[in-house]
Amino acid sequence: YRVQDGACKGPQCGAKQLIAWPGPNSKCGRTAALLGQIDTGVKADHQALRGQAIEVITVRSADGKPSGEAPGTAVASLLVGTATSAVPGLLPNARLIAVDAFHRAGRSEDRMDAFDLVAAIDLLVERRVPVVNLSFAGPANELLEDAIKRAHDKGVVFIAAAGNDGPKAKPSFPGAYPEVISVTAVRSDLEVYRRAGRGPHVDFSAPGVDVWAADANGRIGREGRKQSGTSYAAPYVTSLVAVMLSQSPGRTADAVKQALAASARDLGAPGVDPIFGNGLVQANDLCLVSGNSGTR
Repeated sequence: YRVQDGACKGPQCGAKQLIAWPGPNSKCGRTAALLGQIDTGVKADHQALRGQAIEVITVRSADGKPSGEAPGTAVASLLVGTATSAVPGLLPNARLIAVDAFHRAGRSEDRMDAFDLVAAIDLLVERRVPVVNLSFAGPANELLEDAIKRAHDKGVVFIAAAGNDGPKAKPSFPGAYPEVISVTAVRSDLEVYRRAGRGPHVDFSAPGVDVWAADANGRIGREGRKQSGTSYAAPYVTSLVAVMLSQSPGRTADAVKQALAASARDLGAPGVDPIFGNGLVQANDLCLVSGNSGTR
C-alpha cells in the first residue's frame, strides 16, 4: 500500500471554504474528538503540530526500515494542526492517534504490508477510536477486507483516499470496500483531480488539489506547502465524520454516510456518479457557532 499524494497558506487556498468549514470558534473548530490515522511517521514536533494531542505508535515489522515523515505529517496537520500556526488544522482541539505502519522501500518510497496494516487497524479498534483516516491505496486483500469488516461491525468509520492511478485505473483498496467511505479530490474550481481514480466505489469529493499542509522536509521557517492528491482530500471528510460522531456517538457508519450524502453539493452529472460520488461534502449547519453571533 502506498500513500496517495501528488506531485497558500491556510485560507488563501480556499479548501475550507469549499466545504463551508468555519473558523476555530465554531462547533466544528472546538470539537475535541478522538481521531485515528494510519500512515507514515508523523513529525510531532513540527511547528504546525507542536503541543497538539498526538500519540504516534509504530506497528511496523521488526525488519522494516523507518518510514519517511512527510505524508503522515501533512495529513496530521490537516486534521489537528494548531490553530495559531501557518497550517491550521480542521480540528485543532482533537486528539489524534497516529499509527505508523509504513516502511521505507528503496531510497525514497514508503510502503505498507497488509499484515502491518491489519495490525494497525486492530490497535485502533482496541483503543476505541471511532473514525480512522486512511490516506493510502493498494490492491485488494482478504486479510485486510476481513479486518475492515470486523471493525465496521464494531462501529468504526473508515475514510480512505480513492487513489491516484488515473481515471482508467482499477478500483483501489481499502477505499473500494463497501464498508469504507472513499474520497476523491477536487480543485478549487470544482474540477476533479486529473489523477484521481473513478468508479462506483467513489463516495464523496473534497478539496485535494493545492491544499496547504505541513511540509516535514521543508527548510526551517517554512511550515507548509501546497500538496495534491486524494490523500489530502480524505482528512476533510474524516473531520466532518468526527464532528458527527462527537455530536451523536451512537450513529452507525452507514448512517454517517447517509447524512454526508444528504448535505453534499452535487457535482458533475446529476445524482451519484463515478467521478464525484455523492458530491462535495459540506459542513453546513453542523458547524454553526453557538451563541448570539449567528456567524458560521
